[in-house]
Amino acid sequence: MTSPALFPDQPISVVIPSFNGKSLLKRHLPAVFAALRSRDQVVIVDDASGDRTVEWLTQTYRLKPREQPPAKQLGPRFKSSRRGDGSPPPAAQLLMGKYRYHRQVLELLVVANTENLRFAASVNRAVKLARYKLVCLLNNDVRPEPDFLKPLLEHFQHPEMFAVGCLEKEQSGTSTERLSGKNRLWFERGLYRHSRAREFGPGPTAWVSGGSGLFSRPKWLELGGYDPAFYPAYWEDIDISFRARQRGWRVWFESRSVVHHLHETTNRPVFGDHIERFSWRHGLYFTWKHASWRQRLLFVIWQPYWWLLRSRSKMELAPAAQ
Repeated sequence: MTSPALFPDQPISVVIPSFNGKSLLKRHLPAVFAALRSRDQVVIVDDASGDRTVEWLTQTYRLKPREQPPAKQLGPRFKSSRRGDGSPPPAAQLLMGKYRYHRQVLELLVVANTENLRFAASVNRAVKLARYKLVCLLNNDVRPEPDFLKPLLEHFQHPEMFAVGCLEKEQSGTSTERLSGKNRLWFERGLYRHSRAREFGPGPTAWVSGGSGLFSRPKWLELGGYDPAFYPAYWEDIDISFRARQRGWRVWFESRSVVHHLHETTNRPVFGDHIERFSWRHGLYFTWKHASWRQRLLFVIWQPYWWLLRSRSKMELAPAAQ
C-alpha cells in the first residue's frame, strides 16, 4: 500500500462544468483557488454558454488557445437521445494559462464546447482531458471550505477507492440550510429509490454526487465515465457509483470535507418543472439497466401502481380551473 503521507501532496484536477454560469464562477472560483495547492489544475468546461463565459475567463485569466486535441481525446461518440446517430461529439476550443493565487501557481484549462452537450457528456470530456490521476468534480454553484481537500485525499491510500464525497451544506432559495452528501439506495415495489442518509458520519455511501467529490480518474475511464443516456441530467452519478461498487471498489463519504451548495441554481432556470420528469424517466432507466431478472419482473408488475400514483400527484399539483 502506498504511504499515506504521499496523498496530501498529490496534485489533482478540479473539473467544473458550467452553462450560462459566469456569475456563479465569479462568485465561487476564488474559494476553489483558495482551497488548492501549487501544481493543481482547474478544468472549466463551458457548455456553449450564451453569457460570454469563455470571453470573461479568457480576459480575466489571460488564457491562450491550445492546439485542438484529436477527436478521441474529446470523449466517446455521443450517445444521447438527442444525437442517436452515433456521430462524433462536436469539437471544443481549448484555452490554457497559469494563474497565481497568493502563493499557489495553478494551471487553468478551459474547454469551450461548440455545441451544448449537457452534464454527463461535458464532464466525461473534461475528465478525459484532465492531467492528474485524481479528479475533483465541483458544480459551479459550490463553494468549498479552505481545508476540504486533505480529508478526501487521505482515503486514496486505499487501492480500491473509487470516489469520496463531501458533506454538502445546501441552500435552496430562502430555505434553511440542510445537510446532504451521504446517500441511500434501495429496491422497493419494482423500482430503485434513493434518499439522503439518516446520519452523516464518515463511511460508505450509495453514491458520490457529481457536484462535490474526488474520483479516481483511471477507474472513471475504465468504467467509461458517466452514461450519456442520462441526458440532460440526473441519476448519472448514482449510476457510475453503482457500477463502481459492483466491481468491488469503494464509494465513500467524508464528513470533514465541507462544501456549500446553492442547490439547483444551475439546472432550475434551464429546465424548470421538467426536472421532476427527467428524474423519473432516468430512475426507470436505471432500474431496468441494473435490475436482476426477478427485479425486472417486479418492475413490470408494479408499473400500474407507479403510473396511477404519479397521475394523481400531477392532478393535485395542477392549477384549479378558472
